[in-house]
Parts: sequence; C-alpha cells; structure tokens
Amino acid sequence: MILEVALSSDDNFVMQMGVTIISLMETNQEYFDKINVHILNNGISDKNLKKLSLLENKYEKLNYFYYDVKFINEVIPEIGKYNSAYHLGLSAYSRLFLGSLIDNIDKILYLDADTIVTGSLLDFYKQDFKDNYLIGIADTLPYFIQEKWGFKTETVFVNTGVLLINLKKWRLDNIGEKFMDTLKSFSSPNMRNDQNIINKALIGKMIISPEIKYNATPNVFFIKNDKFKKLGYLLKTQKININRILKESRENPIIIHFLGGGIWSRPWEENCNHPLTNKYLEYKNNSPWKDFQSYKPKFTSKLIKSIIMFVLVNFPAFFVLLIYRIILIFRYK
Repeated sequence: MILEVALSSDDNFVMQMGVTIISLMETNQEYFDKINVHILNNGISDKNLKKLSLLENKYEKLNYFYYDVKFINEVIPEIGKYNSAYHLGLSAYSRLFLGSLIDNIDKILYLDADTIVTGSLLDFYKQDFKDNYLIGIADTLPYFIQEKWGFKTETVFVNTGVLLINLKKWRLDNIGEKFMDTLKSFSSPNMRNDQNIINKALIGKMIISPEIKYNATPNVFFIKNDKFKKLGYLLKTQKININRILKESRENPIIIHFLGGGIWSRPWEENCNHPLTNKYLEYKNNSPWKDFQSYKPKFTSKLIKSIIMFVLVNFPAFFVLLIYRIILIFRYK
C-alpha cells in the first residue's frame, strides 16, 4: 500500500514541516510500500529545499511532489485582513485547493506542519469514506464557540490539522469552488479561517471520529477530565467514554498536534512546557535543521499566554467559560 500525505509550508515553517516528515518516516515506513509526500509550496527557499531533499535521500520509501501555491495570494486577496492569517499564515488555506492541485490519486492524508507522528497510520488510512468528503477528528472546542461561528450545538466540529480526504469526491463535486463561496458567507472576517470554511462547507458529509489520539492537541494534555466534560468538550451527542479516550490519547498518541492559537507554547519556542516537547526535539535534533534556534516570544505575548493558560488549567470551569465568552464578544463581532 502507498501512503499519500499532503503538507503545506512557506519558508518560515519549513523546519516544522521537515520534523513532521521525519517523524512520519521513522514510525511508518515499515507499514507502507511507499510514502509519497505532496508539498504545497508557498515560497520555500532553495536552501530549505536542499535540506528537504536530504530526507528524500535518507529514506528509500520517501518521494516528494511539489505544488506551487503562491496563487492563493491572488485568489484570496483580502486574506491579510483576517486575524487568522497572522496566526496560521497563508499556507494554511492551500489545503482548500487540494482537489484541483492533485489530479491523479483518490485519497490523501493532510497533516498540519505542527504535528509529529508517533505510531502507525495504517488503520486510520484504510478507513472507508462511505461517500463522505473526509474523515477527521473531533475538535476539543467548547460548544458555545461553535455556536458563535454559526454551527449548531449538536454539530460535531472537526479539527482540520489531520484530515483523510476523499480527493476523488472533492474533484467530482468541485469542492474548491464551494470553499470560496463559503468563505464569503461568514459575517465576520475573523471567522474566515480554513477550519471554519471546511466545517461549514462540508457539514453533514464528514465522518468525525472521537479518537483524538490521531489529533492530540494541547488541551488533551493540560485539561483534566472533569473540566473537559464541564467545558462541553467532545460533544454529548457522541456516545463515547471520555475517560478512555483521554487516557489513550495521553498515553499513546498517534499524531501529536502542537497547535498554538495564542494560548499554548510550542516545542520550537523557548521554555515550552508541553509534556511531549522532548519527543519533538528528538526528531528535530536528528534533522537538517538541528541548529535551528528556538523562537523567543515577546515579553508581553509570553506573559499573556501564561496568564490565559494558568486560568484555563487551574480555575473552575464556570470561570473559564465566562472568560471564553468575553473574548468571543470582542473578537467575533
């Protein structure tokens, strides 16, 4: 079996993407005959392209395919006005165009470049779409945030950092065009991030799994089980054992997602307190980017991030919900 994987990056995030590729190869080359990595290239420098090629030389089963996605600067000319662009960058939006960029395969696993793979992807990759557009993992968002974005409480929201995509169906139904129509439909520019676009455009036609071991975000490691329930994480409409899901995700995560979003620190930042930082650094220190210097967050952003994280982790759930609601009122007008 051939594993088809898509990753997206500009030159500012290529180290992180390289670490993702290394982790993927180290943990999955024994399960697949080939691993084809489709790189959505938004301006990666020749220097970093050469470093990426070192990995292709190192791993016999690894093959690269590059796609120039700088066109998104013109297709979405107002993207720079969206707050999400400052956090995610333009490259995050390139996944919306996978259906038109890649025309010779039927399915692909999309991974954010801030992930590492620590176990076999074989079972996840072999899943049946059953005529759905994708298979993803339930996001760990409080329910009322979804409501603010225009999604009903009972709607399960997918985190788009890990997506098994039915590319054949995306092409047949011209999903790229639907994504652009959906982008324009949001009332607030701050809601027009790629995750909201995908969730709104494909609602009712996605398989969303509660097995968050395949997309273990920082919430999994920092939020205690009882608060998970009180904050409305992992919606009640899914008949799952939350304690089992969280235990398995913490003890045996398959894909670790080091998302930031202004709250959590990340392994390429100084003084990261994520419990699996060392796992990330193991891959990074064995990469062509081993001398990459960690970012030093600005004092104000570091302080604000620390305060928010302290409140989220240590304060009672009702107080955290109040803080979330206040933020939403000012940000998503």
